Amino acid sequence: MSLQIRGVHHIVLTVSDVDRSTKFYEKVLGVESDWWNKRVGCIPCKTFLLCLQRHPKQAFPNDRFEENRVGLDHIGFSVASREQ
Repeated sequence: MSLQIRGVHHIVLTVSDVDRSTKFYEKVLGVESDWWNKRVGCIPCKTFLLCLQRHPKQAFPNDRFEENRVGLDHIGFSVASREQ
């Protein structure tokens, strides 16, 4: 069975403050989140979910975005079944 990717299901970004980041992306994308708590926030973006998560371990003190640093946690693809 070959894997047949149907699209992107979700994108997860690791952030230092889920509440602040969720509010930022709601404003930028013009949509409201489905839900969020101190650990995870999910924003529906028509064809995929944008999820923001706080890393389970403590973030580096005073950590800030840096465009040259790796920051994507993962991308989940839509497929026909769990077996794929």
